[in-house]
Amino acid sequence: MGLVYNPIHNRKDNKMLKAIYFALHFAMIFLGVIIAIHTDMTWIGLGLSLFMTIKFMLMLPDLNERTDI
Repeated sequence: MGLVYNPIHNRKDNKMLKAIYFALHFAMIFLGVIIAIHTDMTWIGLGLSLFMTIKFMLMLPDLNERTDI
């Protein structure tokens, strides 16, 4: 069929959406800690915090690819 044009990859506000998504991961880490401390759902809070920490770390940029430093 050929190449399909996808407007999502060419939008300028894509970086802004990625930054909001990144910040939501950060906020969810602290929400998990608050749930673990202040409610009886300790394992749910710690699980949420651990899961979001892993997702947060995977979103960090890979600095090994940058050679201009």
